[in-house]
Amino acid sequence: MDKRRIIKIIVESTLFNKGEMKSFKIEIDDYIDLSNSSAYFNNKQNLEILIAVFEKFGKSTHSLYESLAINEDIIITEHPNDEDFGN
Repeated sequence: MDKRRIIKIIVESTLFNKGEMKSFKIEIDDYIDLSNSSAYFNNKQNLEILIAVFEKFGKSTHSLYESLAINEDIIITEHPNDEDFGN
C-alpha cells in the first residue's frame, strides 16, 4: 500500500481524534520530491492529501502550501508555453 493511500485512509477515518493527531509527525519530505520536475503530479496529489490531513487535525498547512507553490513554479518554469501541454 502506498503512502498516499494510507494518508487518505487517515483523512477518511475516525480512528484518530485531533489530540492524537497533533502529536503524529508527518515528514513532508517523505512524500514529495521537489528536486525532480517529473514528480509534479505525484507531488501535487500528495500535497493535496496532506493538506486535508493537516486541516482535519488542526495542524499548520503553511509549509504544505509553500511546497505546493514551489511545485507549481517548477512546472511553469520548465514549460513556460501553453503549447508544451498540447493545447
